[in-house]
Amino acid sequence: MVKILKIAGRPAKFYGTIRLPPSKSYLHRALFAAALCTGSSSLMNCGVELNQDIQATISCLNQLDVEIRQRPANYGTLLVTPGKNSVKEVTVNAQASGTTARFIIPFAALSKSGSQVRIIGDQSLAKRPMRSIFEALAQLGVTCRSENSGKTLPIIVEGGGIKGGECEVDGSVSSQFVSSLLLSCTRADEDTIIHIRNPEKQVSEPYIEATIKALKFFGFKIDLLTSKNQRFDSFKIKGNQIVPGKKRFAIPGDMSSAASLLCSALASNGELTLSNFGDGTFPQPDSAIVPIASRFGGKIARRSLGLGIKTDGVISKEELTFDLGDSPDLVPAIAGVSAATGSHVHLVNIGHLRFKESDRLAVLSRELGKIGVVAVEKRSSLEIKPSRRPGDFRKPILLDPEKDHRILIALTIAGLSGRFGELHIQDPDCVKKSYPDFVSDLQKACHEKSTVAIIQT
Repeated sequence: MVKILKIAGRPAKFYGTIRLPPSKSYLHRALFAAALCTGSSSLMNCGVELNQDIQATISCLNQLDVEIRQRPANYGTLLVTPGKNSVKEVTVNAQASGTTARFIIPFAALSKSGSQVRIIGDQSLAKRPMRSIFEALAQLGVTCRSENSGKTLPIIVEGGGIKGGECEVDGSVSSQFVSSLLLSCTRADEDTIIHIRNPEKQVSEPYIEATIKALKFFGFKIDLLTSKNQRFDSFKIKGNQIVPGKKRFAIPGDMSSAASLLCSALASNGELTLSNFGDGTFPQPDSAIVPIASRFGGKIARRSLGLGIKTDGVISKEELTFDLGDSPDLVPAIAGVSAATGSHVHLVNIGHLRFKESDRLAVLSRELGKIGVVAVEKRSSLEIKPSRRPGDFRKPILLDPEKDHRILIALTIAGLSGRFGELHIQDPDCVKKSYPDFVSDLQKACHEKSTVAIIQT
């Protein structure tokens, strides 16, 4: 028997209030920042059921002598107590989490001299590039090597600390390389200066800002040395920062999950209120979904419980272009709602999506094509063309998200429109990577389980 996510078409009703899960981006950063302190910290609003990426980070930190205990209070609390870096030889598994792998590589170098940390991951993660972090760490006195010639996982990191000094890092594939250095270089032996190579090519820059926000909340000092054309260029991190921790950090609600729900409401011609919606103190690049949803005809308003969206079936007919270079996680949800509404949309500056859990541009183009949507991928863009194909499909269409959580969400959003008949999406458990309650939250909004259901075939 195989699990399938069945989307039976547009629900008769789609409304209600849904509490956003915690921001995966900030929870990753808060876990590492707390682990770099000298005392214990409490992370609140972490959720009761942790997504798989956060579980991977917790497991890796546990094995590197950081104690993390989970409590149900305050919508899920994680108590983080830093260890003494006493490991000698250990293998840690980042599973499918790119953030975990890239953050743990320099963190592993902080282990005591003579130790050795081997970092592995699943099949998809083993394909993702790591070269940029190798090159930067070598300049900072860290010995790490790949077990293959491709500079990918598995990776072995020698302990003994990060010496510090100056390094250059390429951020054109992922901002995670820069963020990982900003985090762990706070405990380098000497001051560190990080230069971004070709800063105009840096992708997902707001995630670097989120890293700095989290570090400063805990008391670490990061100085922006220079910027060009309002882009980050270089940073100075004071070495061997001793920060006591003892902080209480409330993780904000996740705007990537908000995008999934707002686009689902647009596709279903529904109405939703999202609680646990942050006040902007900790900015998230995926907040860009709010004005984007308005461009698709959603009426957005602040409500007492959070953010609300209401739709009236009036879809914008204008040709839309969105530069999502800084918000790449929005691409699948927007592609899904574009298909659902029959809109003509250009998504540009998104070439780095080819290096995620899947080649998202290729997979979106292929799977949307199966339901009659013309999606044209180029090297760094995706065009969704208006589709007028009537919903006269007589048999369910089987779709393959390639175990990519965001592709599954995109295809679900498209299916909620009812324009493509019944959709069957493989590997529904892949959504647990980022949003474990996605299916159950949609069922709550539909007020029945037949429109969105997990079935066995």
